[in-house]
Amino acid sequence: MTAQPVGVNRAVLAAAVATALAQVPGVARLSPGTGVEVATQFAGGKVVGVGVRDDTVVAYLVVDRLPVDQVAQAARAAGEAALADLGVARRLDLVIDDVDLDHLPPTSLPPTSATGWTPAGVGVPAAPPTRRM
Repeated sequence: MTAQPVGVNRAVLAAAVATALAQVPGVARLSPGTGVEVATQFAGGKVVGVGVRDDTVVAYLVVDRLPVDQVAQAARAAGEAALADLGVARRLDLVIDDVDLDHLPPTSLPPTSATGWTPAGVGVPAAPPTRRM
């Protein structure tokens, strides 16, 4: 178990990580996860999307930018910097829980020659053209 500096509690850790992650371009919001809610609870409230454990901090993210790995790298750097600023040495685990397709920029890909379909969003083809007989 990693010792925490005096005065740094779970609520402070969770809030610092959540604030840092929310400022990363491409992070739309923190997510409560699916099933059991991921949150750090404390007297008077909770930080949804960040779970503080004895030796790990886990954060669930919704991203709205591609490529996802670049957003994740920036988020990891921001979260780890927030922990370092508090003098806390804990592993940070990130989970990309969802991609907010409604806020992704439109694609500029031309229709494919094989199908004539145009992409609707990123990597999602529109319905095939209707053929009249």
